[in-house]
Amino acid sequence: MKRINYPKEQMHRIPYSKLTPTQISAKLSPAALAGPASASPLSESLVGKSLTINTESGPRLTYTFKSKNKLTLQEEGRGRVESGYGALTLNGFVLFSHLVPGSQRGYGVVVDPTAHLATVMEVWFSGYKDNREVQREMHYGYVEVKGQEPPKARHAMTNRLEGKGYHWRQDTGVRTL
Repeated sequence: MKRINYPKEQMHRIPYSKLTPTQISAKLSPAALAGPASASPLSESLVGKSLTINTESGPRLTYTFKSKNKLTLQEEGRGRVESGYGALTLNGFVLFSHLVPGSQRGYGVVVDPTAHLATVMEVWFSGYKDNREVQREMHYGYVEVKGQEPPKARHAMTNRLEGKGYHWRQDTGVRTL
């Protein structure tokens, strides 16, 4: 098994330099156009499809997936932008993530194509005291299907893992107990 060289100090004890929003944007711009990398092969399950996701407390997002790593996004009230993305599938669910070009924002989206439900994790940089902080907000909603009523149920937070242990092995070999 590959050896993982962990830092000698815990990450929160390392004194990082402060970054300006301009420095962060310069680093995010190439990633927004290229999309995320994955040790697992990216899924092509969304290629050629379009989705409109309505969330209860957040944005309305319309996606057109051009290839396995390029999409067009239209956020409610904004123009269309082209972005890189990556998608993975597991047990019928699709997880895709992307950054919004020209911004410090991005989305991680979980779609249940059978129930037409979606959970949208909106993330953004430049936090309260340190611009290195990543903020997030969860939005629950559904995928529009022409001719069908929106599903009544929505995804929600649960405490199903509370009080339990778990073993997670990433496809890079990193393990978490």
